[in-house]
Amino acid sequence: MKRVGIEKGSRFLDVHSLRYTFNTLVRPILPQALLMQVMGHRSVAMTENYSHASVESTMKQLEGVKDSIEAVFKVE
Repeated sequence: MKRVGIEKGSRFLDVHSLRYTFNTLVRPILPQALLMQVMGHRSVAMTENYSHASVESTMKQLEGVKDSIEAVFKVE
């Protein structure tokens, strides 16, 4: 990290931190099965453990399934 100019400061950073960042950034782009393969995970739970999605990105992902969610709770 020193070589590429990443200042650690008081943050706990190591090379393993890049796995979390990669997982979080490509999660909305890659299908889950492919992301699991790239990350080397055998379970969805482990892949989810590496995801640190923000509230904004979570809400953005839910927009695509909004109609389906509303249909489940629709009272007729």
